[in-house]
Order: sequence, then C-alpha cells, then structure tokens
Amino acid sequence: MEFPLKLCSLVLTLLIICIGYPLLLLFLIPLWIYRSLVVKLFKSLDPKVGSILQGMDAIMSAHSPYTNCRSVLIPHFFLASSIDLNTFIKTFNTKIVQFKTPEGKLLYTKLKQRIISKFGYHFWYTVDNFQLEDHIRYLDDTCLEREVDSKELAELTNQLSQRNFNPTRSPWEIIIIPKLKHDKDPTIKSVVILRFHHCFLDGFSILKLFERLGDKAWTTISPRNTPKVEKSSSISTILPTLNVLFRGPYEILRAFYFSGEDNEWLQKITKQPSGIVSMQLTNQIPMETLKKIVVKSKGEFTIAIILHTIILQVAGRAMAKQNAIQVEKNHLVKIHTGSPWPLPNHPCESSSGLTNHYSIIKFPVTVDLNDVRETARNVSRAYKCLAFSVLPRAFKALTDILGSFPIPFIEKSDGGLTGTVLLSNFQGPFKRVDICGVECKEWVTIAKATACALSSLTLSYAGGFRCVLSADKCILTQNDMDTLAVSCEKIVKELHQLL
Repeated sequence: MEFPLKLCSLVLTLLIICIGYPLLLLFLIPLWIYRSLVVKLFKSLDPKVGSILQGMDAIMSAHSPYTNCRSVLIPHFFLASSIDLNTFIKTFNTKIVQFKTPEGKLLYTKLKQRIISKFGYHFWYTVDNFQLEDHIRYLDDTCLEREVDSKELAELTNQLSQRNFNPTRSPWEIIIIPKLKHDKDPTIKSVVILRFHHCFLDGFSILKLFERLGDKAWTTISPRNTPKVEKSSSISTILPTLNVLFRGPYEILRAFYFSGEDNEWLQKITKQPSGIVSMQLTNQIPMETLKKIVVKSKGEFTIAIILHTIILQVAGRAMAKQNAIQVEKNHLVKIHTGSPWPLPNHPCESSSGLTNHYSIIKFPVTVDLNDVRETARNVSRAYKCLAFSVLPRAFKALTDILGSFPIPFIEKSDGGLTGTVLLSNFQGPFKRVDICGVECKEWVTIAKATACALSSLTLSYAGGFRCVLSADKCILTQNDMDTLAVSCEKIVKELHQLL
C-alpha cells in the first residue's frame, strides 16, 4: 500500500504545483483585495474596530466563539491559600490590562474587545464600558461560606467546557473558588480557574499572562522552544519559501489526506460518533522518573518522545481491546498522531501578547503493543524525520490561506483536526511560583475535546506531570477512561524497567 500512496501523493503534488497554484492565485488575488478593502473601510467607519481575525484564529472562531464553543482552554491554578477577589482584580488591572510594551502600546487589548462579524469576516471590536468585574468573579454567592470538593469541581469544569460566552464581551472569564477541599492534596486550599476561547490565545500565552501576576519571576521550560525572530537575507528567506511551495503539498497530502488509510479505529467511529465526551486526569508522575529514562536511553529519548510514546501506547492498547483494529501476529499497529509545533519565526511573547504560537504536525508511528521500548524508538525515528519536514510551515501557510476566506466558507469547510491521537506536550514552570503573592501548588490545563478519538495534554509542574486524557469521537465509558489513566502510569514504569 505504501508505494501507491506515495505515487498518488506525488501525482497530486505535481497537479497542485502546475495547475493548482496558478488557479489559486487567480482566485486569491481578488479575494485579498476585497479583504483589504473591507478592513480599511470598516476601520475608517468605526474607530473601535481592532484587528481582523486571521489564520488559525479565524478558523477557530468560524463556529461562533459565543454560541458554539468548540475549542476552550480551562487552566486550573491550585493555591496554598485563598485569594481575595478585589485584590486579584486590582492586581490583574495593574499588571495585565495596563501592561505596556517598550514602545508604549497596551499589550493585552484583546481582553477588552469582543468579536463581531462584518462583510463576511470576524473583527476584534472594543467593548463599551469594559469592567473587569464582568469577567472576574467568585464561583457563586455561597462559596465564601462553604468548601467546594473535587467532585463538584470536576462537574463545574465539564459545565465550563460547554457553556456559552456572553456575546457583548470578550470571550474569557476567571472564576475564583476561595475554599477548596482537594481529595488528594490537603495543602491545596483554593483554585483560580481561567476560561479562554482558543481563537485568540493558547496555553503558552496563558502561562506568560499569569507569569506577570506573580511577585516572583517565573522560569518556564519547553521541550521545543519557539525560535526567536532574526534578521535574515533575502536569499535565506526565499529558499525556505520555495521549499514549502514545492514540498508542502506532498507532505500535507501524506499527513492529512492519506493518513486515514491506517487509522481503522477512526474510520469506524466517525461513522458512528458517540456524542459523549469523557475526560480523566492521571495521578501526578514524578518528572524525575522521566529524566532517569532519558539518561538510561543515553539521550535517544527526550521527554517529548517519552510523553508521545505514553499516549500512543495507551491508544494502541485501547484500540486492540475494543477490537477496533486487526492486530497482526507481530503486535504492530500504525497510528497517525498529531501534535502542536512551534511556529517558525513567530513574534516573541513580549510583543505578541495573546496569540496562538503553534502550528500542527501529523505523522505515522508504528506502535508495538507488547514492547513500549520499541514504540519509543519508533517515535524517536519519527521525530528525527520531522527535523527535515516543512509540514509546520506548510500547515501554517494553509491555515493562513483558509483564514483569509470569508467566515461562512470556513465554517462549512472546517471539520476540525480529525485524527486518531493528538498530543499537546505542554510544560509549565518547574519552580514554585505565586499568584498575587499566594503560592501556586499545582496547575492543570484542561481543554474541550477535539475531533480526535483520543487526545492528551501533558503538563509538568514543580517536579511532576499529569496526563489529561479526553475522548470525543470514540465510545469510551468513564471506566475506560479510568483504566487509560492508570495505564499511562504503568507505561512509564514499564519503559523505565525495560531500559
């Protein structure tokens, strides 16, 4: 099957380059002219009009961010003591809302802007009578007098993933629970919950935003640091662009169009979507264990590779258990997996404020259901191949083009990043930090399930990490999710023992 797929990809790539590009330009030039005129006209008519949503932001906002919240980030910051609401609002206003760049411009203007639709496009639009009290609040009128337990918190999180935003305000809110009875850590006394739509920021932006709320300086680590913008010559700019133009269509076709051939689980479940969203958190796993695996592998495995191995091994075994795939005698299964990837030459955080910093990659990995060490080696080989891939740039170019279309067109064409497995390998601060002077004991980011069968956010904080598993398009009961969570922890130990 491999050769026919490569041949089909090459033929389609040649057709795209020879015929598709000229036709695309003929279509895009008048579209871009119209879009540019719309922006200039709308801004000249109303001074409250901000920037137009473009690229990935426009795609994520296509299905209304107010009445159809398909992608919502819900980070939880667990604290050692309670935070006073008025103190939090005052600090947030001083350190975030009024924060200015070295050039004297407000960095977080989108916090005061809602999204409106004009002439087929979405724009940021300044809200009249903006008040932080409309966005930052206690959970309810009784939470000052009673304790909220972990079960109620889990139910609240599920509600927040489904709840609509107020269309007259910017799509974000912060909820403070001053008294929390944590079921596993008695030193945790309260929690601050953020709820942001993904159309104007990602987890990295949220982390940097909250960094500025603390009295101490945060230090974050990332498995793949976003490259800094550097001045480059015209030649060094042109060559990568040509590389994307010629190799991009082939890699996108291989990654997104033909990848369904290997994903039997996904093929079956998309015909019978369950409509059930399940979610589970693993217990905290020591980062020290992952570091020992890295050392024992003599550098062959990085933390990112290990985390990707965990979710792929869990998915493969779940697929086999459900008889959703035909497992061969050698116990090998090929799975196409997706992951966020840093955008090349993305503006640095100090000047970009709230934004999405990542593109998407998607690649096949052969999973050995009986040998997690071999799966890790296969992930490692796939990562090495990605070093020469133009897929992150090509996918970014594709989303930029799609994002320039009018919203009704994007709404009809966007089906989400469909796939069998999605890993969001996102790491937090590795030292104890504070929010408004109160020690932050742990933080966990939860996101509404994607169009993938099984997705995972992996987060590290203060020496430990958790896998947040969510299942959308497959039929997994809560017992199934509990089993998967336990399996994640067992796979880490299994890999450590095998090495």
